[in-house]
Amino acid sequence: GATALLGAAAVLAVRRPARQSGGVERALGLDLPLWSDTGRVLRWSLLLLLAQSATIVLARLAVPALRDVPVDNSSFLRDQGPLALVLLAVAAVLVAPVLEELLFRGVVLRGLMLRTGFWPAAVASSVCFGALHATAVGLDGLPIVLATGVFGLGLCVLTRRTGRLGPAIGVHSLRNALAVATVALG
Repeated sequence: GATALLGAAAVLAVRRPARQSGGVERALGLDLPLWSDTGRVLRWSLLLLLAQSATIVLARLAVPALRDVPVDNSSFLRDQGPLALVLLAVAAVLVAPVLEELLFRGVVLRGLMLRTGFWPAAVASSVCFGALHATAVGLDGLPIVLATGVFGLGLCVLTRRTGRLGPAIGVHSLRNALAVATVALG
């Protein structure tokens, strides 16, 4: 729900500037993943999983209080019935990646890049992305914020390298699908 509202607000906010640059699709690099993106999506999914894992290991080594804090923002799915789980899976795999990539890598990243350059914009976008996915505050929320922030930073780099949101949407969808499948089957 919150992601949908943020996505709608983002689209409304960029309508006028986007018209001036040839449309929302052109201004934000908005497109859906193509079949030709499959290899890139798989490689980047694995790369970002490794980067997130390394980040969590380093954070737990640096901050002993984090050693027992779970890195999980999908455990609430375990308490859902089959219909709710299917609806949440559709939202997590098909809707959220499109809206979140549009907002964080389309609007926020590209908008901030006009003022700050790539790296400051990517870090700011990724911090916001990580914070949106927090399931707790304080140290209990830090591991998921760090892991999701690193994931977001990788998606910023992918978006910059391709000039499109499609590959980032593909990576995001695949990762959400794996998270939902892990919870549903576990």
